[in-house]
Amino acid sequence: MNKIKDLYYLRAFGYEFIEQDIYNQTLTNDQKTLYHQVLQCKLCHLSKQKKHAMIEKHIQHKALMIVSDFADKNENESGELLDSKWGEKLKYLLKKYLNLDRKDFYMSYIFKCFNTYKDTSSLQTCIPYWFNEFALVAPKIVLCLGKDTFCHFGFENFTKLRGEIFAFNNSLFMPNFDMDYLVKNPSSEAVFIQDLHKLKGIL
Repeated sequence: MNKIKDLYYLRAFGYEFIEQDIYNQTLTNDQKTLYHQVLQCKLCHLSKQKKHAMIEKHIQHKALMIVSDFADKNENESGELLDSKWGEKLKYLLKKYLNLDRKDFYMSYIFKCFNTYKDTSSLQTCIPYWFNEFALVAPKIVLCLGKDTFCHFGFENFTKLRGEIFAFNNSLFMPNFDMDYLVKNPSSEAVFIQDLHKLKGIL
């Protein structure tokens, strides 16, 4: 883990640090301000591919917050989060097994701009926006999709922790498979569904 990941890993477990202007970004308690900060952000080269900011237009409290790392090309084109094949699959599973419609959960990406090559070099720029977003949504639990997303938060041993629920910044956190993995490994879908049932008692 690099130093930035280490800091966020420790913060997730309740450690506090003296704030320094590492990113030249100011956390905000205003939802509209955060949305426009992300929309106008040009702190890294990823903004050159941005047609829409990969953040919900209405940042609001939801019991369930879902996080992945990169948005799909279709989402960048339409500006609608989960406007993709894997997004449709996720919505289908949440509706069928948790009876959740799209309006019932909050979707988030760590990287706020579309990224053709899934370049992670901008993690240090993007992840403060995500933590600000997380603070405003104040979910009961975060469903983290994919090993790579999990590792971006500084965590390790995805295989051991997948499907487990643990404390995370006054919330709860469950790492699990992403939809691309389920498409390539259909036998794992039953395990994912089994883990979704764990959320029922929390939501």
